[in-house]
Amino acid sequence: MPEATGGGQTRGDPSGWSTDTLKEYILGLMQEQDKHNAASVDNLKEFITGLMAEADKRNEQRFIAQQKAVQDALQSQEKAVGAALAASEKAVLVAEANANKWRENANEWRGSMNDREKNFASRIELGSLKERVDRMEGIGKGVNSAWVWVVGAVAIGAAVVTMVTQLK
Repeated sequence: MPEATGGGQTRGDPSGWSTDTLKEYILGLMQEQDKHNAASVDNLKEFITGLMAEADKRNEQRFIAQQKAVQDALQSQEKAVGAALAASEKAVLVAEANANKWRENANEWRGSMNDREKNFASRIELGSLKERVDRMEGIGKGVNSAWVWVVGAVAIGAAVVTMVTQLK
């Protein structure tokens, strides 16, 4: 401990402390604390700088991951759109082929109907055929009734001849 001498000492102190020595001691402690605080501030500054650097690094990694995710999503959508376009083109081709087959079948059916109509008799032809059939029926009836008369006359004649031959 420092010796107590005149200077800042007002009375003799058995502990050896004087106001000057106390002042020097406190100033020394304050300087040590300032050094310690300066080191703590430097350490804190380094710590915070390190945290910020880590945060920046994480943020950049997240940003890169987001960019990659967006690119992957766009590529997936591009593939999906391409597949949908290819499928729709294929569907259009199938629909066109089916439409062409339907048209061909419709034309064939129309042709068959036209041929059938050509083979059918027209109303005029049917009318004349009816007249002919009616005349034929009339002639047939007339011939039949003539035969009835002829057969009847022959039968009567045969009956008369038989009676005459039996009466003689």
